[in-house]
Amino acid sequence: TWAVEYIDILKKIPETERKAARSSPYNASRWKGFKRSPIKTRSRILAATCNKSIDDQAREKSDEDDDTPPTPTPNRTTRPRIGQEKAKPEKPRRTSRQSKSNTTGQEVKEVSTTRIKDRPYCTQKCLLGLATGGALDEQCPNLRDHGKRHIKKSTFLRLIRIQLARDRSNKADCKPLYVKGARGALFKIRLSSHGYTLVAKGMEEDDIEHLINENKVYSHLRSLQGKYIPVCLGTSNLELPYYYDCGVYVSMLFLSWAGQPLYQYINPRNKDDVIESATSALKALYKLRVLHKDAKPHNMLWDENRDKFMLVDLERAEIRTRMPLGIITANRKRNRQGDIKTTAKEDDFDREMRTAISCIRAMGSLS
Repeated sequence: TWAVEYIDILKKIPETERKAARSSPYNASRWKGFKRSPIKTRSRILAATCNKSIDDQAREKSDEDDDTPPTPTPNRTTRPRIGQEKAKPEKPRRTSRQSKSNTTGQEVKEVSTTRIKDRPYCTQKCLLGLATGGALDEQCPNLRDHGKRHIKKSTFLRLIRIQLARDRSNKADCKPLYVKGARGALFKIRLSSHGYTLVAKGMEEDDIEHLINENKVYSHLRSLQGKYIPVCLGTSNLELPYYYDCGVYVSMLFLSWAGQPLYQYINPRNKDDVIESATSALKALYKLRVLHKDAKPHNMLWDENRDKFMLVDLERAEIRTRMPLGIITANRKRNRQGDIKTTAKEDDFDREMRTAISCIRAMGSLS
């Protein structure tokens, strides 16, 4: 392959034999430049204005006023300057009849923007009035949200079920308390429309039977609610489950707030008073033939508002049909007079009482 220089070959061709260049109608235009950009930036406007005399500025202003305004760009939104408020679109006015009907139908509504974590719990007496149809508690911190009288318990359960299905945002009136037991987890809940603030025990599908049993025990101990055990408002099967800590909670039991863990309150000085209060609570359960079956420190609380001992978590509790009797054996010993000796045998109730008091005494000594 040889390298060919076309300019050398062109030089060897005589000018008489060379072909003339083809004619073309195209004429290249030369760039003439421009004096200024048609768009005035702010810096150029300010600089030009500062360098001009007052008469020139007035003359140019009058010339600009005579010009027709430019056509606005379609579909272009203007951002408001800092300090200016956006113009709010006018809402269509509703008649008084429409407003009244909508207010009546909207039973579940948000009445305040205060977060659920900052809401105080309703008192035992307040929720007891809600459960039994009693009077309002003047000492309840949420009294002004309850209205003139308590709603029915069935209405509460219906409204809270609707709310838990609709109110699912991070500002919802339901938040986990980060307390989990062997079964279930606790949530703080507020009925937004009426201000009732309480605790809900959520349960998963496989453990619903335990929640049903706990609700049954609370119903049996109705006379002790708000005194030794929390007030119970019943259960509700949720339309949509709640998800928390890998759990899927499909049903809830609604209870009053019972207080703080006992270990945060007990100390060597008040230990004897706590033991006396705990003994009274357990005896009250036993009188109604209920065995707690989990009367341990994690299920013992102290209600500082009433200065009372409280028992919680009755999902394992049993309702005995009759008080246990001593075991009768055929080969019992007799005394010298021939009478049968009767020895008191420790039953389940006595055993649970002894174990619970022993735990409380040890807790008070360590505090």
